[in-house]
Amino acid sequence: MPERWKRRVLFVEDQRIMSVLVGELLTNAGFEVVTVSSAADALDRLDGFDPDVLVTDIELGSRPDGVELAMIARSLAPHLGVVFLTSFTRAARSGPGRTVTDAVTVDKLTLTDSSELIAAIDASVRPGTATLPMEAPEDELIARLTPHQRRILSLIAAGLSNLEIAERSGASVRAVERSISRVFDTLGVSHVSAINPRVAAANRYSRLFGHPPAE
Repeated sequence: MPERWKRRVLFVEDQRIMSVLVGELLTNAGFEVVTVSSAADALDRLDGFDPDVLVTDIELGSRPDGVELAMIARSLAPHLGVVFLTSFTRAARSGPGRTVTDAVTVDKLTLTDSSELIAAIDASVRPGTATLPMEAPEDELIARLTPHQRRILSLIAAGLSNLEIAERSGASVRAVERSISRVFDTLGVSHVSAINPRVAAANRYSRLFGHPPAE
């Protein structure tokens, strides 16, 4: 049985105790977590780890700081959710050119239990990559997919399994599962209990482009 897809969190914190405590909290909550201590290390891990959400302090002891890191990371991965876990909450909202759209801020000093941070992570998933309106035109929804995601969608429409898609694309099954989850989110079929999201996504593709060959 394939391993269940987990949301991936890249956690950046330069204080060792906080790093360990929050890293364990997130892991125990069911996230797949990579913890680093600097913005430079976070950027080094960004591509290979492919996180869904960046959780970062703002004051990291060196530049880039957490806001600058989030801006750089978002430019490289527009789907990335951002949570600032910081005792300097005003720093997340001030300064020209330092706006990170849809970022969620959690105050370290008032954080009392894991539920607040988990809720912030869930809330940080960017509009447009999670819950788009079902009534939006299908061509507009598919246009929001990246070229890689459209390729994945075409293989779904061709009837390929996750394993077959992984073999065709040279990716791991886990990576394919993450990509498919994002495709379903963008098409707005992830949380509709009355339909099979795989069938609904394939039908959307086929109505626009016809049924693709299995290659």
